[in-house]
Amino acid sequence: MLADMTGVLITLVLLVGYALLARWRPGAWTNGLVLLCAVLAGAWVVFRQLVGIPVLGSVVVLVVAVAAALGMLALPVLLIANGITMARKEGLRPANMLSGLLGVAIVVLMTWLAVSLGQQLTGPLYLGFGALLAVGWLSFGFLGFLASGVALGRRRCAPGPHHLVVLGAGLINGRVPRLLGGRLDRAVDQWRADRAAGYESLIIPSGGQGSDESRAEGDAMAEYLSEHGVPAGAIRIEDSASTTAENLRFSTELVTAEEPAGLVVVTSSYHAVRAADLCRRQRLQAQVLGAGTARYFMPSALLREYVALLAVHPWLNAVMVILILASGPLAWWLSTMV
Repeated sequence: MLADMTGVLITLVLLVGYALLARWRPGAWTNGLVLLCAVLAGAWVVFRQLVGIPVLGSVVVLVVAVAAALGMLALPVLLIANGITMARKEGLRPANMLSGLLGVAIVVLMTWLAVSLGQQLTGPLYLGFGALLAVGWLSFGFLGFLASGVALGRRRCAPGPHHLVVLGAGLINGRVPRLLGGRLDRAVDQWRADRAAGYESLIIPSGGQGSDESRAEGDAMAEYLSEHGVPAGAIRIEDSASTTAENLRFSTELVTAEEPAGLVVVTSSYHAVRAADLCRRQRLQAQVLGAGTARYFMPSALLREYVALLAVHPWLNAVMVILILASGPLAWWLSTMV
């Protein structure tokens, strides 16, 4: 009984913590981790209540086991999907196959350890379990990243006076491709909603000219906006940025203090969490909106964004992975000392 009450209390504390974090730091990766912990704590309480019920208890145990396996498989499956997508789109080059081969290696590791259950533990098995724990840690972080992205994607922006900064992406033959068009369409929808409510918002298409582009992304984006009914007076072009950080900094510099309005950053759904992180690091009070993304593009994009988030704190994440990996050999060494 005490354990159940403790579990309920922990779940409530985590949910309250998530609600506060979502308001204080919307879109933060850590928000998703806290939400996942709350879900796991709540699931543990429910599990304890249901597991003793005949038949139903067995079903619950099976569901939990399957859910745990799927959670562990989330990252390797996405790695394999990304490898297949890259091979189909870009050819069978080693660089394109790397993520898929890594995903296959993780699945092979998990299968080997599962088959080895019940056997006498050896040094390689201890090392394998350490590697599996590291994969579990990275998978848990990835699920937290996804949870933050989903929560951010469900947010809606109330009508008002806004500066709508649209983050650029690569052009194709000097024209706006479907991916970038989705971001611009999202911004136009918000601009129209603001205008219908009596507010005049400003759209800032942001993006410089890449080495493989015939013109600046900001210019092509402004042309797209004009073709979709946005008047020139509601468009202010930023055409120098080459990174997301520069998109945000240069775009906000275009807005003067005499033009007070809420800052809204519009990007693709897969990029929203990192965009929100960059806004916080630049101390910008901004709301981030995510535009829809083609399904085939998502595996590669999500992996890239997750790795980019890990790279924000490279030493911390590297030390965590190394410590978790070392737990297997350490356990083996301790077993030999007994």
